[in-house]
Amino acid sequence: METYEEDSSCCIEDAKAKFNRYAEAQKGFQAPHAHIDIETEPDETTRVHMEVQHNGIQYCFESIKEKDVADVYHYLNSQPLVREKFGDGNTLSLAATTARVNALVSRFRNKNSPLHLYSGFVVSDAQTETFLGIVNLGSGPEPGTSEIARLNRSEYWSHPPDVVSTYAIMDSNIMNRKTYSGIGTVETCTLLQYAARLKQEGYKVNYHPLTAVVATARVDNEGSWKSNAKAGMILCDVDVFSSYGSHLRYQLRKNIKIVQKFNVHRKIIQRELIDMGIHYRKKSALRYTEKQIEQVPTRARRLYRTLLNNDFELIMDDEKYFTLTNESMSNNRGFYTSDPSTMPSH
Repeated sequence: METYEEDSSCCIEDAKAKFNRYAEAQKGFQAPHAHIDIETEPDETTRVHMEVQHNGIQYCFESIKEKDVADVYHYLNSQPLVREKFGDGNTLSLAATTARVNALVSRFRNKNSPLHLYSGFVVSDAQTETFLGIVNLGSGPEPGTSEIARLNRSEYWSHPPDVVSTYAIMDSNIMNRKTYSGIGTVETCTLLQYAARLKQEGYKVNYHPLTAVVATARVDNEGSWKSNAKAGMILCDVDVFSSYGSHLRYQLRKNIKIVQKFNVHRKIIQRELIDMGIHYRKKSALRYTEKQIEQVPTRARRLYRTLLNNDFELIMDDEKYFTLTNESMSNNRGFYTSDPSTMPSH
């Protein structure tokens, strides 16, 4: 028993050291910025649309709908490889998938839900509309916390396994698929920004103000915990959580804060900007550069010679422009009018 506890303790310490080394190396990572739109439709359903670009790919996050059941079940919940290191590791039936999707949809419809807007999103390639996976921001283990969960199609993982999921019908674009490198990082970054938006707009999680977003990831699931670490989540603990089986898991956390606003008179701000040499009103740009001014005589002489040595006639009217014509535009020769509707066709 003592040897087992020592081995377990060593595994935990090794796992912590491994996570911290990776997190330290990723401190310079710049998270992609997500564009978040939250709108209320005529039927009072709240629609959330988010887009973010990373590594040349434009990702789209759409609030989940009933029609997404087929994709969620077909590509994710029915696939042992996809579900192997997620939750308890078991696949879900179509009925269970339908019930889960309906529960997530209701959080966008029911404004009285304790998890209103803390729900699921379908992730796709914005250009090809290819279904990539789902993400969820739901109830957390402690008051004021929300837990992140992610599931992606195995063939679109940053490091695809040797054997991908076997579907009943293979997609025709699988062989020529794009490489969605860093998709997990994009998903975590987007959900963290979405959580900050919900906090800023006063949406509570289970009737408590949002304080933190949490996540768990199996130690042997590097793709999952590395994505969260790169997105800025910190390590809280390494342990076995009975609700998720007998495997060691990282417990991760990201505190959600919003910038406090201060009421400062604009004259104070303007004075500080002037002291720093920053002017609110920009100086008007010169109409011509010095080089252009120097070239005026040369260009004027060139234009004069062109007019003098060629069969051009100057056609002018009361507008602020002039037209040069020659023999190829005979219909315009000597033409003058203040009525554009009477002008020749050429």
